Amino acid sequence: MKNRLLFLILSCMFLFAACNKAGDDRPEFTDTPSEQVQFDPETDFNNRFSGLCSIWENDDMYAWIPVDGEHIYYYDKATNDYGVLCPRPDCQHPLDDSCSAYILFGRHALSYQKGKLCYVANGGGSPQQLCVYSMNIDGSDKAILAEIPTIEALGGTPQQFYIHRNVLYMSISADIVEDGKPYMKQSFAALDLSDGKLTILYEEQVQSWIEGNSMVFMGDCAYFFTTAWLDDGSTRNKIMCWNARDDKLEVIMDAVMDGGIPTNGGLWVDNEQRVYFSTQEDPAKIFRVENNEPVEIISFKDPDGNYDYAFLSDGLIIALGGNDSDEKLIWVCDYSGKTLYKGVLQIPFDRDLPYSIYGVNGKGNEILAEFMIEPDSEDGSGSESYLVAYTITDEGIEYRIIGHTCK
Repeated sequence: MKNRLLFLILSCMFLFAACNKAGDDRPEFTDTPSEQVQFDPETDFNNRFSGLCSIWENDDMYAWIPVDGEHIYYYDKATNDYGVLCPRPDCQHPLDDSCSAYILFGRHALSYQKGKLCYVANGGGSPQQLCVYSMNIDGSDKAILAEIPTIEALGGTPQQFYIHRNVLYMSISADIVEDGKPYMKQSFAALDLSDGKLTILYEEQVQSWIEGNSMVFMGDCAYFFTTAWLDDGSTRNKIMCWNARDDKLEVIMDAVMDGGIPTNGGLWVDNEQRVYFSTQEDPAKIFRVENNEPVEIISFKDPDGNYDYAFLSDGLIIALGGNDSDEKLIWVCDYSGKTLYKGVLQIPFDRDLPYSIYGVNGKGNEILAEFMIEPDSEDGSGSESYLVAYTITDEGIEYRIIGHTCK
């Protein structure tokens, strides 16, 4: 069976193919960096996990909600053990609330807020009700922290969730009809978990297609991206910044661009508040926002492969692709374009199985990737998810499985 690799971007599945490279002709940055903002692990969302993965990390462990999973999983860094994040040693982890790790349907948002692991899942007595849950990091004391407003109150269907400084941020989409004309609406909202106040941060509707990409955070600011398709095939791309302290929205970039669309997991803000984003195309490209305009700084063009996806992470840019030999390739560089590793991506299971990659992120010399083997039946049975840690060494790249589920 010919292997196929798919990336999920919001609700769309795109074919994952080839490979590319970091270019040498990079413009110098001329603007003055802003004041540095420090990350607070007690309250701040970790931007490494702002793509489609639902992962949380501290010095001792990872917590993970798999794309196809019905439980929360853990990985112990000291022992290399992984399994279901349930505190009861006798629990068989049934698909009901008697297991504290059970989730009816988990959503992205796994985060840590002042001593509690928090996430979004269905619950509250109704399969349609979404709730914010909290629990201890060993899986005990699970409780509903807040109920999320209905689709009617939000003005659309939530697509992605992020918890930052006790506020739940949401990307929301809706199909609407006005005066007999169809529109697509994209909006972003914030729900204060302390008092339940709902704030619509931004909304835009178009007659073509529009989507909201990843959100990232820096201090009191939330950054988010919208992409709208224009009739000539180009895209209008906006990056906004919502300052929660001042309740103000700032447009960081509003630009019409040819070529690829921004990647989910392809928005980054460093601790000097410099904004970067990547586009999904052949080759993938990295842009830096200067004076409210996109400036291309890296192109993953390579004669030996087609790199059409690039994910932005903490100090690392990770491009993925393939070649004519049906090998999956990875190219890792820093934000100056210096290559840290380039070669074949090792797959931790039978390469002939159809699978998807749902997100990639990294820091230092470690990269995390989530794989899902496609189900072999309509009810979803036979699907498996893997969380894989890759380590860049002097000899190349090594991997270890740090999470696995099987239906």
